[in-house]
Amino acid sequence: MAEGDKKDEKTQQYEYIAHQINREDQLVNFRLTWLLTINGFLLAALAFVGGKDHPDPNVVHPHFKWALAFVGLTVTITSFIGVKAAHTQLKYLTDLWTELDETRWPRPFGDKNHAFRLGLVPSLIPPIVLTLVWIYLLCGWAFQFAETSPPK
Repeated sequence: MAEGDKKDEKTQQYEYIAHQINREDQLVNFRLTWLLTINGFLLAALAFVGGKDHPDPNVVHPHFKWALAFVGLTVTITSFIGVKAAHTQLKYLTDLWTELDETRWPRPFGDKNHAFRLGLVPSLIPPIVLTLVWIYLLCGWAFQFAETSPPK
């Protein structure tokens, strides 16, 4: 294989890896957008249903808030799994790029030791915090239910 062919092959590898890194970044963005949008809707619905100004609290099924919380928890956990999967793929792709051992192209990710790892943190915090919020609400309702239930 000629020297020019090797450069073309490495250029193609670089472009492919850079494209895949961009794709994984977009997937993280989409997953976080869905997570925040759906959770915002569920929390607003929960506030409306559970609010003291609700027009007629007897119209809403008493377990509706539990259903909202379980849906919120499920969406949040699955979003976290999806974001974590994208991070795993990003690590794999950055390792591949490092193996190319080419310094003539700009790195398609931040500094591998600091900026890249710190850049992953903001996409992990919202799912973790929202998971804790939904667990807190469910536990609070469970304790409230246990205290108000008549003994048998």
